[in-house]
Amino acid sequence: MKKYFTKLLAFIAMILVGIALVSCEPTDEPGGNGNNNGNNGNNNSENNEGDKKLELETVDLGLPSGLLWATRSVVDINARFDTERYKNRNYFSWGRLYSQSIYSTRLEDDVENISGNAKYDVATKLCGEGWRIPTKEEWEELLEHCTKEAEYHGPLTLTSKINGRTLILGAAGCMASYGHTSRGSGWYWTATSNGEREAYAFTFWQGLHPWEFDCSLVSIEKELGLKVHPVKDSK
Repeated sequence: MKKYFTKLLAFIAMILVGIALVSCEPTDEPGGNGNNNGNNGNNNSENNEGDKKLELETVDLGLPSGLLWATRSVVDINARFDTERYKNRNYFSWGRLYSQSIYSTRLEDDVENISGNAKYDVATKLCGEGWRIPTKEEWEELLEHCTKEAEYHGPLTLTSKINGRTLILGAAGCMASYGHTSRGSGWYWTATSNGEREAYAFTFWQGLHPWEFDCSLVSIEKELGLKVHPVKDSK
């Protein structure tokens, strides 16, 4: 009987060792591309060619230019889930191709319009060819041909005056070096620069009363982290 229990204990020990070895094998991290590529998760580097692309749908608002707007904003889907970059994955400094924990912008070139420029357009980088950040003029076209209705500290609904279709923009605020700010308002980049330090952005805010509504294009610091709502030219 003693010999039987000795063999049983040895068998159980072998099983436990096997389980321990399996648990030590590397696993894929959510939000990554399934392998480390030898970079040890360096979240300060720009995205690699093998990174995932964000899949987007479009809405045709019947605009004179034929421009198609995405139904959602850009998100940095390649940010590792255990990093500051992941926490801030919905916000981008102007001209930056990835989200970051400290917001700053220093472009190598003096670029007035980054729309579709693969070197600076995060929509092109993360969503693929054809997607881009809308210019100031394209935001103006959208606002001219849509009615606007917002909720208190909530999203803005743009309804086309041409075909009645809608586009909804969230009021997610923006990011500064000290953290999340302007909660309850919407902030979205245009691709149009306004000098070395600033670029144009679309912003909206709805107060408690109906008449407390603001919706405009303003010039702000490029270093701030704003949302990006991409567009695509119709074929």
